[in-house]
Amino acid sequence: MKKLRLLGKAMFVQSLLQSCFLLGSLLILWTHEAEATHIIARANLDGTQIESLVTVPSLTWGIALDANNGKIYWTELNDGIIRRANLNGSGVETLVTGNPFFPSAIALDTDAGKMYWTADTGDAKIQRANLDGTNIQDVVTTTSEIQRIGLALDNVNDKMYWTYGEIFLNQPPDKIQRSNLDGTLIEDLINTGRSPGGIALDVNGGQMYWTEVTGNGGAILRANLDGSGYEDLLTGLGDPFGIALDMNVGKMYWTNAGSGMIRRANLDGSGIEDLITNLDDQLIDPRAIALDLQGGKMYFTAWDTLITTIPLPPALWLFGSGLLGLIGIARRKKAA
Repeated sequence: MKKLRLLGKAMFVQSLLQSCFLLGSLLILWTHEAEATHIIARANLDGTQIESLVTVPSLTWGIALDANNGKIYWTELNDGIIRRANLNGSGVETLVTGNPFFPSAIALDTDAGKMYWTADTGDAKIQRANLDGTNIQDVVTTTSEIQRIGLALDNVNDKMYWTYGEIFLNQPPDKIQRSNLDGTLIEDLINTGRSPGGIALDVNGGQMYWTEVTGNGGAILRANLDGSGYEDLLTGLGDPFGIALDMNVGKMYWTNAGSGMIRRANLDGSGIEDLITNLDDQLIDPRAIALDLQGGKMYFTAWDTLITTIPLPPALWLFGSGLLGLIGIARRKKAA
């Protein structure tokens, strides 16, 4: 009889543990359902007046502006979507969906009415389409799984430049390449071995600037457009990612992904200014950046990693309350 009572107690405890595990699992699943969305945001060029313009459920990555026509374009990485909206975030349009798997960087040739983007469709690709998303074409395709992270267009000389590497795994080859806008005449310009990220061009000055997340503790570099004469401008930056240039005043802007910062400096790396420093407190991870110099604004994509607390369903609360009551009864019996 005593053995039966002991067996009964053991089964009761096991049942409680199983119920606790079930409740914990339900709570975890519910928390995952509450994961916050990601954003397209803007601020003044000095970092003031931050605005969240658009929220989306997918990871926002690349961003590009058609300021003359008042449009923002961006990519949504894990949902394979390219969208655009008005500069104030209204009038969101879905342009491309399903075709680009993991679209990342995006750049515009507004004179030709084209947008270009990098994508991982199983093969690493650069694709292009009309600005309304029609007439999708593969421009550059390789069988490599290495991603093209950054993309910039030289519309004067009909060239496109991209950074080529695995930014998360630091997997070689990590290099910068260029080709004609139709994908012909691919050239290796720089083999850095240090995970290049965002890239921006000073076409008139004949130079390119890019970020690197590994090597020298995170760096910004520049070189001539043919890849010669490359130099470290800034080192020890942590995790620089997106980069954009204001050639009117000789400034470069960049995001520090993971540390929630947007910074700028002179083109030679001097005079660093912290423009936005509190994004990490809000659990916002800025990525790509683009400048609207005429409008005095910077636009950026950001990953919002905040987990929002929401009320649990009444049935789940009832289940949890009942379970806690049973645990209390069991403790009182044990004390007696």
